[in-house]
Amino acid sequence: MGPTGHNWHYGHCRNPWDPERITGGSSSGSGAAVAARAAFAALGSDTGGSVRLPAAFCGISGVRPTHGRVPVENILPLCPSLDTVGPLTRTVEDAAVILGVISPGFRFDLEKPVLGMRIGRPRQLFYEGCDPEIAAAMEASLEVFRRLGASVLDVDLPDLARLSALAATLHAAEANPFHDEWFRTRPQDYSPQVRERLEKGRPVLALDYLKALQARAPVIAAFCGAVFSKVDLVHGPVVSFQTPTIAETDISTGEAAAQMLGRFVRLTRPISYLGLPVVCANAGFTKAGMPIGMQLIAPPMDEATALRAAHAFQLDESFQDTAHREPRLI
Repeated sequence: MGPTGHNWHYGHCRNPWDPERITGGSSSGSGAAVAARAAFAALGSDTGGSVRLPAAFCGISGVRPTHGRVPVENILPLCPSLDTVGPLTRTVEDAAVILGVISPGFRFDLEKPVLGMRIGRPRQLFYEGCDPEIAAAMEASLEVFRRLGASVLDVDLPDLARLSALAATLHAAEANPFHDEWFRTRPQDYSPQVRERLEKGRPVLALDYLKALQARAPVIAAFCGAVFSKVDLVHGPVVSFQTPTIAETDISTGEAAAQMLGRFVRLTRPISYLGLPVVCANAGFTKAGMPIGMQLIAPPMDEATALRAAHAFQLDESFQDTAHREPRLI
């Protein structure tokens, strides 16, 4: 229940590319294990960004499936309206294979060319205050897609701030019921950050919660109609800032912690509310040697198109210099 990988019970998770830096969370162990080559694949749970963030910060591939595609029974719930389970792997090809295992009936064709595909570059939010190195990596990745035969179009994304607020309402309201008894009988077992987030969610009004639920179907329909009538995929960074250190983000409570959370999920949580599938892949490295993650957002149930595009990107010869770079901890 945190975006950084901090763990005040057992010790903070460390990034294989630089052990002083965060892994992203909350699927931090999964991301670090795959990046460190301790596992060829792992599962992550993504409610607000918890597959996408570790994939970006650890330089690996990840998939947040369409909400409801992968069964979530026997997964510890956080917010059932947003919860998903997806793979974290070294390559997009591996991610497609694992998704085919955990999602019965899922089919994909990675060999189909991306020629003629329309990729959208968002006009809103994604590049506001974006770190120059990350923005440059995104532009370089778009150039790869152009060379592969795709067209890149600027696209307007409707009211992302509202989508994020609606997702936050669902998250706050639904996170509490499962934890209610434990929260009353053993609050000391919750880390300060998680305890504070649960406490803030308890006063959410039933009216606000129901409004957030009822708005969802028409909002998804309006978004898909406005965006995916023009492009096949939306492309952008997973985060707009470089990987911070564990010390810099070691904030457990208070307004600073809330601001940090908002900063991390700024480009991921709006998509969670929409329930759309997202494929993440490494798009290069900063001058400090840390990975830069890109995300490809697809229409509902169209993971196959995003996987095909990301796979073609990873096979492109211009990416091979960075594709096989090894983390420092190996």
